[in-house]
Amino acid sequence: MQYDSSGNLWIGTDDGLYIKPCGSSGFIYKKQETDNPYSICNNMIWSIFADRNDNIWLGTDNGISLTNIHTLFHFTSLKKLTGSKEGSMLFTVYRDSHNYLWLGGTNGLIKHNLTNGQTEWFKAGDPSGYLKNNKVRYLYENEASLWIATDLGLHRYDYKKDKIYAYEIKEESNLFRSSWMYAIFDDQRGNLWLGTYEGGIFVVPKASLPAANDQTVTASDHFNSRTVPEAISSNILNSISGTTDSVWVGTDDAGINCILPGKKISQFTIRNSLLNSNFVKQVIRDSSGNIWIATDAGLNVIAGRDREIRPVFQKELNETVFFVLPVNGRICVSTLSGLKLIDFSHGKIKNILPDGRLYTCAYYYEPEKKIYMGTTDGYSEFLPEQLPVSRTNIPTAISNILLANQPIKQGEKYDNNVILKGRPEEQKQITLNYNQNSFSIEFSSFLFSKGNDHYRYRLKGFDDNWQETGKGINRAAFINIPFGTYTFEVTSITDEGFPSDHVTAMEVIIRAPWYLSRGAIAVYVLIGGLILFQLQRMVKIRQILLLERMEREKTLKMARMKTDFFTNVSHEFKTPLSLIIGQAGQMATHETANDKKQKLASIQKNAQRIHLLINEMLYQNENGIDDNLIFSETCLGDLAGKTFSLFTEQLVHKNIEGRINLPDSPLIVHVDQIKLESAIGNLLSNAVKFTPEGGCITLEVGVKENGKEMQAYISVADTGCGIPETDRSKVFDRFFVSSYSRSMNKDGSGIGLSLVKSIVEQQGGSVSLVSAENEGTCVTLFFPLMKSCVHPSKNNVPPETSELRSNRPLVVFAEDNEELRNFIVQSLSSQYNILTASNGRDALKLILETPPQLVITDILMPQMDGRKLCLLLRDNIETARIPIIVLTAKNDKQTELDMFSAGIEEFIAKPFDVAYLGARMGQLMDKSKRMEEKRITKEIIRPQEEMVVSQEEKQLIRFTRLIENSLSDTDLNVGKLSRLSGFNEKQLGRIIKQCTGMNPVEYIRNIRLKKAIIYLKQQKLSISEALYLVGFSSPSYFTKCFKQEYKMTPKEFVEMLKKEGSDNG
Repeated sequence: MQYDSSGNLWIGTDDGLYIKPCGSSGFIYKKQETDNPYSICNNMIWSIFADRNDNIWLGTDNGISLTNIHTLFHFTSLKKLTGSKEGSMLFTVYRDSHNYLWLGGTNGLIKHNLTNGQTEWFKAGDPSGYLKNNKVRYLYENEASLWIATDLGLHRYDYKKDKIYAYEIKEESNLFRSSWMYAIFDDQRGNLWLGTYEGGIFVVPKASLPAANDQTVTASDHFNSRTVPEAISSNILNSISGTTDSVWVGTDDAGINCILPGKKISQFTIRNSLLNSNFVKQVIRDSSGNIWIATDAGLNVIAGRDREIRPVFQKELNETVFFVLPVNGRICVSTLSGLKLIDFSHGKIKNILPDGRLYTCAYYYEPEKKIYMGTTDGYSEFLPEQLPVSRTNIPTAISNILLANQPIKQGEKYDNNVILKGRPEEQKQITLNYNQNSFSIEFSSFLFSKGNDHYRYRLKGFDDNWQETGKGINRAAFINIPFGTYTFEVTSITDEGFPSDHVTAMEVIIRAPWYLSRGAIAVYVLIGGLILFQLQRMVKIRQILLLERMEREKTLKMARMKTDFFTNVSHEFKTPLSLIIGQAGQMATHETANDKKQKLASIQKNAQRIHLLINEMLYQNENGIDDNLIFSETCLGDLAGKTFSLFTEQLVHKNIEGRINLPDSPLIVHVDQIKLESAIGNLLSNAVKFTPEGGCITLEVGVKENGKEMQAYISVADTGCGIPETDRSKVFDRFFVSSYSRSMNKDGSGIGLSLVKSIVEQQGGSVSLVSAENEGTCVTLFFPLMKSCVHPSKNNVPPETSELRSNRPLVVFAEDNEELRNFIVQSLSSQYNILTASNGRDALKLILETPPQLVITDILMPQMDGRKLCLLLRDNIETARIPIIVLTAKNDKQTELDMFSAGIEEFIAKPFDVAYLGARMGQLMDKSKRMEEKRITKEIIRPQEEMVVSQEEKQLIRFTRLIENSLSDTDLNVGKLSRLSGFNEKQLGRIIKQCTGMNPVEYIRNIRLKKAIIYLKQQKLSISEALYLVGFSSPSYFTKCFKQEYKMTPKEFVEMLKKEGSDNG
């Protein structure tokens, strides 16, 4: 074995010679070839010697063979390739994607199949092809075609048809044609750029080239010395190279030209640049974007965006350069004196004299990393990795890592952190704490004598620029490096000043401080998210509270308007009553006759009674009970404190001490805030009224036992006159006024405490009273801590059926839970006759046999569910009018909507208040009874029909006529009907409600819908026309009302009419 000066390893065996190129993992095999006088003389090699002139001497069984490192180049002659003795000087060599090697020159075009070794030679006049000229200047593959530049224009080889097509290209004026073509290039817009000698540049869309022979094509654009006299020469030589925004053109007399978008042209010549000659042989672009220019006077390069030309190795390359070939970061050039290799990373140029041949063209085949070079009568091929390289592959190792100038020991902890887990030279990664971000790294190449070695290094990611050390310095220091991940790289520098190809790398990780760690950032993000969520929640709550306040203010405004109306009317009554009482009293004083005096006293007494009743009505209107309670979660302490603060001025005015005791934690109850506030205010008002100066009033809120359970309470205690024992059992009676109150001239309406009791009991609470004469009174209101739930009792369960009492309404209750069935029967049997069923099917049978006044049903039951039961009842004419209440635990919104669409009247969710259930049952049956009683009246009030039964019905007929006359008026409402009829709205509503069971709004809408039915039945108007004629302004609202009334949309009703008409026809 023997190394040569380029680092290649030569190995002799008993079966030939093996060469391992420096830096390559493969081998080149050489053996004896009997028909090749330049091969080794024998395969048995005993010894190898390399002299200082790069000659390699081989000792074999058959003598000595002399060779050199340039035997790495493999030459193939045209004779060996084709079997013909004809020759050709090659102008172009190309290996395509189909594994064909193409050779073009002075004697036609050669196609060599590298797969099977077959070769085909195309020549002018050959009947098998259409090559028009034997001089082939350039080859270029694109889109399943091989484009061929010849001295008679453009040719195209079709791989599929194995046929060559010829094209003659001309420009629009027909003055120039594409003869002597030297270069081909295609751009991204689908155009071919064709460089010719004397004809300039032709630009041809590839799509315009037909799939036929001997075709003439007009170029879409043309550049030459006539069209652009100040720049482009007509003589283009093998030199077009393009990018996305420019095309570079080499000429034989005008230097190099750059064609920019918009046909702007920049020219570089020996006059306006550092170009060494105007005769350009080749232009080529490397992978880094540098443009290399070969001329008859050397090599030039355009590097960077400034487009400045500078010569390359002007002294060494002061001769004709035939081609330039960038390979592996180096440049291979062919000159008259031979092949040269330029290594810019080391600033060196070296001669390579493989065989003394002149190579005029070359091609680099990327997939196999192979170079083909064309010469006279043959070509050479070799791998770029065989090119000689500088011996700079010097390894460098990390020898030490230091903190505070102290070497780090292997396996030892520093600030609870093990930095070195092995030897320094073996470390691929180290991790430092944030407070260890100042450190040093030492390194060594182990090859140079101490004091002469030097290095270059960088901390990639912190500073990507290389830093060189001085000679003898082998340490890199870093101070206050930010946290992050970096790569430390170091390489040796040879005595000649060239960096080694071997780069040693180690990853350096500096941890972030705790407050910038991933965990901390996650906490910050979480806190920020919680803050945003809370802010969003606060905004949402604020909006809800604002809407509730607006709704409450609207309700209060309506209540005040109602109160003001009653107050004004009451005042109008009080004035004449005052006159009656006063004058009757005066007349009784002066009257002597006993019978007249008694009559006047009677008048005065009854007038005073009327006056008292007016006071009571006024107070009831101001503080009356509304059955429509609005329950909400309420803090009892906050509500009591707020109400107590309203009486502060009165307490101060009467010199009464006010005390309030509230619980430490919020006490939440489910009540109507407005009603409860009114009750508390009533108690405080009474306490202030009956407490003398210097007294005390105490308001207390808390929780204590009431009966058998713990309940919330509010108590109002005073130190007033108290209530006599004889009156204590009556104070909660409506209109009761204590004689003791009258004696103190503190008469009231007699409904205050009655009102309080009603309010509290309506909300599930209770009232207690403790009083002692001349000591004071304490009234306590108790409330459940949560809303009442139904808990069916297991005791005293009545049987499934019971004896029906004829004077009670009949109710059918369908429920699969036996305990709940028994509980309902037990709770309501005193008011109703109740028949029970455990499923929908049995319930339907009971209803059909004995139609009840009301049906109560669950939804989820065996055999038949509640929804199907409701649909069947509504479809049966005998049961369609029976009110239905659904009692279910399935209380989502969609279920509620589905059940209402099935025709129910009430939807009550479990758990429920049995008192509420009983109240709704009574309301629904009462409404059903009234509706049945008014059924005849409803027949009377149909449009255009008259059936007078009573005075109210006569008025109703009049109202109906007025509505019909104004039916198309979309503004017709209760107020307008009131003005037209001469009745006020209250009277109007009373008459309509009494006769129909509907309020005026429902009645007007009912008349509109009935009139719409009449129009639609005539089938002469569209739905849109009908709805506007009866006074609806919104189609969607009309559809909603129509469907609610008739269980179908107007469209479905019209379709039903059409279907009935077709069936009858």
